[in-house]
Amino acid sequence: MPFWTFVSLGALGMFAGANLAFQAVVNTQLRTYVGSPLRASLVSYIGGLVCCIVALIATRQSLDVSAPALRSSHAWLWSGGLYGVVYLVIVVWLIPRLGSASVFGLVVAGQMLATLCFDQFGLFGMTARAADPMKMVGAALLVAGVVLLRR
Repeated sequence: MPFWTFVSLGALGMFAGANLAFQAVVNTQLRTYVGSPLRASLVSYIGGLVCCIVALIATRQSLDVSAPALRSSHAWLWSGGLYGVVYLVIVVWLIPRLGSASVFGLVVAGQMLATLCFDQFGLFGMTARAADPMKMVGAALLVAGVVLLRR
């Protein structure tokens, strides 16, 4: 992969990560107004639904999700929203207790460990990629970073 392609894709990935942080801190503040992490997540997902509909209309994509396509998919493929709610509720609950830097250190460490497993074993349709020693060192350094953030 050309260097500048890697840099631009890396910047896009970092932007996605920053959006997770924004989502968490905004919803943590929203929690104080609506009374619970679960209600804050509900408001967030309603806002996300509205944004998705607007984006589909703006890009001239159909709002129709074909029933045959959904019926032919595996049931576990419908669980993405569940993971988002679990993530958001936990993060909104943890940030006031641990602080955003510690929580996101833990989130990134959890993501890294899970994705190393997904790659190593080719889980969920991912292409199998060996967790070589350097990847393991990188994951260990991430976990060490979380420990340092908590000191």
